[in-house]
Amino acid sequence: MDLDQDAPVPHVIDAPLLSRSMLFCRLSLAAYSGSDPRQIPGLDNGKLTRDTRLPLGFESNQTDTQVLVCCWNNDVVVAFRGTELKLRDWLTDLTGSLVTCRHGHGKVHSGFQTALDSVFPQILRTIQNITVPGTSRVFVCGHSLGGALSLLFASRYLPESQAAGTGLPPLCEVFTYGAPRVGDADFATAFRNSPIAEHTHCWVNQEDPVTRVAPASLSYRHAVQRQLYVDRDGWVRRTDIDGTVLPDDGEQTLLQQVTGLLQRASIAASLEASSHKLERSYLQQLQLAAQHSATS
Repeated sequence: MDLDQDAPVPHVIDAPLLSRSMLFCRLSLAAYSGSDPRQIPGLDNGKLTRDTRLPLGFESNQTDTQVLVCCWNNDVVVAFRGTELKLRDWLTDLTGSLVTCRHGHGKVHSGFQTALDSVFPQILRTIQNITVPGTSRVFVCGHSLGGALSLLFASRYLPESQAAGTGLPPLCEVFTYGAPRVGDADFATAFRNSPIAEHTHCWVNQEDPVTRVAPASLSYRHAVQRQLYVDRDGWVRRTDIDGTVLPDDGEQTLLQQVTGLLQRASIAASLEASSHKLERSYLQQLQLAAQHSATS
């Protein structure tokens, strides 16, 4: 993904967006079970209040989907936890057939949709409970599986928040780190045409295998066409990791489904690799970009 250039080129994003990307990377880290948001280096404890980890009873949640909902100043942050080395997480990731999106356009990853359905009503109630009327905005973030759920949540939350009488604050920005593909071309087109598309920032690592699942060969597409990454020199760049868009092959054959399952299962051994780690890969790269920006 690196660009072969003789002269340096400025970042493709500005300093405030880079700063927010680091903030929501840290909040995505806080979404992992066992993490205390106030213990994450770089987070201003005075700005983070009223944090609630959902669902309140993990044992009753068959998908084990977890999300941190908190206030940052007067805004609301919804941070989805990524994949942990648990059977239920892998069942969510591997249950990857495309099914009709129940709350939008096109088709989406069946495991991701089921996972979001298990917590979506609780998230809405929590947002309503902690919202500061007239001032709050909603920011969504997540790593890995959490990034996929962030995109699916955003596509579903946007029309909910625009409906009269809900009391839901507007959706402001979405940040994902190492997220897989979520749905098909119709879902991606609808997302790219929505108001939140230009405020969705998807960070990828060129060595991260998770960003390439579910595979494009099975008609999956990234919701955002151009993703952000940090090159080896510390510059922020954009890239399209969907590659060549394949024609619609219609219904998936059994061979395609089995091939896709094997491709997704093959990344299990790679999840511990440094290229996918949130703190040791994505956050470090963002910090490198910030240092490079400060000294250039």
